Amino acid sequence: VGEEGGRGCVVIYGHYDVAYAEKSNWDSDPFTLHGRDGYLYGRGASDNKGPILAAALAARAVQQRGELETDVVFIIEGEEESGLSLPQRGFPAVVEANLHWFRGCRGILICNNYWIDDATPCLTYGMRGVIDAEIWVSGGRKDLHSGVDGGAVDEPMSDVVALLGSLRGEKGNVLVPGLTARVRVADAAEEKRLAEVAFSVDCYRDSLGVAKVVSDKSEEVLRARWSEPCISVSSIESTNKARVFRKIPNAVVGRLSLHYVPDQDGAELELLLKAHLAKVFHERGSSNKLRVLVKQTSAWWVGDLQKPIFCLALQALRLVWGQQPQLVREGGSYGGVTTFLEDILAAPAVHLPLGQASDNAHLPNERIRVHNLVQGQQVIERLLGLLGDPASEEAAPCHAPRA
Repeated sequence: VGEEGGRGCVVIYGHYDVAYAEKSNWDSDPFTLHGRDGYLYGRGASDNKGPILAAALAARAVQQRGELETDVVFIIEGEEESGLSLPQRGFPAVVEANLHWFRGCRGILICNNYWIDDATPCLTYGMRGVIDAEIWVSGGRKDLHSGVDGGAVDEPMSDVVALLGSLRGEKGNVLVPGLTARVRVADAAEEKRLAEVAFSVDCYRDSLGVAKVVSDKSEEVLRARWSEPCISVSSIESTNKARVFRKIPNAVVGRLSLHYVPDQDGAELELLLKAHLAKVFHERGSSNKLRVLVKQTSAWWVGDLQKPIFCLALQALRLVWGQQPQLVREGGSYGGVTTFLEDILAAPAVHLPLGQASDNAHLPNERIRVHNLVQGQQVIERLLGLLGDPASEEAAPCHAPRA
């Protein structure tokens, strides 16, 4: 492997585990693959089993043609969707214990995100970081009857709702002091890329089924999704498991995700979030108990568009799809594993999305278009061929093309 054979290697990362699926919300069994109208439906079809299979078939095809001039090493894990941090799921330890597999790494390829629409292939060069946290408030020893004890005690549900409500303003703006500081200011090149992204606000709004989004201007919507911090509340649960009326739960948890951006520091933001929640809780004068648990922190990532792997990936996309791909960023949470692999392997990474915007990852009726899988395999074949040829890397047109 690697320098022992004098070939170097390309690392391809993916995961085979999937998000939870409630069968009653699907048009077909989420755990049995179904083909309809040119799409494959099933949990994990797009995130991330389909792209893994396309990458594996691409490596095999290039090898069978006798054109594989570099080793290909797959890192495929089964705990990406667990909500655990990289150390908690043992990811760094396994990679570090097997660094001999990755000698001479030329680049890292990840195919686990999506186009910005359903029509134009994309290449992703940046992702936000994320902090997943739980806000726990507990009261007495047991649940209470609201008709008997309501009004006489501090209710944990009211505390949690107030704490969550203190995080964002009416317009969705972050209210936590310090959480919007140290945001990287976009340079002229970044602003130009943002302005050139072909993105329809109307189509985006309609695809979400909402009445409005943050702005009617595409640049402002993309900036909000890609390069500005935000806080989203994902769920509230309580000891009232039956969800019946007239019961005061004695413990409540609210779950949130704080998405942060370059050049913010995750550890600093954790402290600011905890300090804000403690202050608001203290000011309420509640007799209940507060605990804030950070479940995981994943770093942001921004790739270097001048690296050969980006230029070669763009070249491969153009050759296969016959059109200019879009350079995009994403608000997802894949920055942590990307940054770790770049650092430990001393090699640049690129995100090559195979799926479309309408793939419904993590949602009911997840799918991926067969044409995208076939074309995606061909793109990866081209890219592996180019990465295996030192002359291609030297001749790669490393300039920032039209986004």
